[in-house]
Amino acid sequence: MRQKRSISFKHIFSLILLISLGFSGFSQNWKYYRHEVSAVVGGTNFLGELGGNDELTPKFYHSDFDFKATRPSFGLGYGFKIHKKMNLRLNLLYAYVSGDDQYTENIYRAVRNLSFRSTIYEVSIQYEYYWLKVKTGASYYKPKCIKSPFFSNVAGYFYAVGGGIYFNPQAQYNGSWVDLAPLNTEGQGLPDGNGGTIPDYDQYTLVAGGGAGFKYFFSKQLAISVEYGSRFTFSDYIDDVSTVYYDNTALRAAYGDASADLADRNILISNPDFDATSIEGNELIPNLSLTGTNQQRGNPASNDFYMYGTVGVHYKFLKGRSFKPRF
Repeated sequence: MRQKRSISFKHIFSLILLISLGFSGFSQNWKYYRHEVSAVVGGTNFLGELGGNDELTPKFYHSDFDFKATRPSFGLGYGFKIHKKMNLRLNLLYAYVSGDDQYTENIYRAVRNLSFRSTIYEVSIQYEYYWLKVKTGASYYKPKCIKSPFFSNVAGYFYAVGGGIYFNPQAQYNGSWVDLAPLNTEGQGLPDGNGGTIPDYDQYTLVAGGGAGFKYFFSKQLAISVEYGSRFTFSDYIDDVSTVYYDNTALRAAYGDASADLADRNILISNPDFDATSIEGNELIPNLSLTGTNQQRGNPASNDFYMYGTVGVHYKFLKGRSFKPRF
């Protein structure tokens, strides 16, 4: 007679352990796709003293947006996934920024008539949080309301970023682009009127900001992205404009004609017949004294700001083999 075999606690424990290991293997699948490289291209827009919209006092950074000042940007990145919903990315970005008072109908900026361009070299670290989770295994984490196969391949994320940049403002002078920092257009290196000397500005500064993006996955490893991000800087000199006009005669004597001419480009100097009535709502009569010594040239209370809009290609490297539990 055959005896019945009873199921012992040891058998139950072993079964639970095997099932747990299986689900654990699947839940850790993202670790096999930790490393990612990317390339992005897009546009950059600068919000500082020059150009901007027509408001005399913009209410916030983005309200001073000027589409005509948008310039190209390019970048490379290396990402490392630290959690199934979190990623760190090292960015190497190269961008142009520009601003031009001729683009605005703000009468004070139009009379000031300054312009610039600058390259920006950015090195930054980006922390990404995926609220719509990236695909790593057989399925996505997505809201239950999403039924479309297209949206099943989409991942969405928010990010915070911090880093540093190098910039080099330039302006056109006699048909050529010249570096502005060595020209000391706001009197750097000269007496400040209080017994001291106006300091030079650094061409390196820290940046911090954030943004959001979406990725569409063609496979577990290949994706394209659309991303927007902004950068607050700790400098007000990316456009070479920050404080007040320095005595133009002193600039010419100390640093030459280029310094003096580029420091004060009052529209009436190049266009004595400038018609301010063409600017709607203007009640100001332009005159040379508006850009005289100690008149406002920039706004040192507000640092410069720039933003990116990019599209990118991303590739994840597969580490070893995907985990397959064995029973």
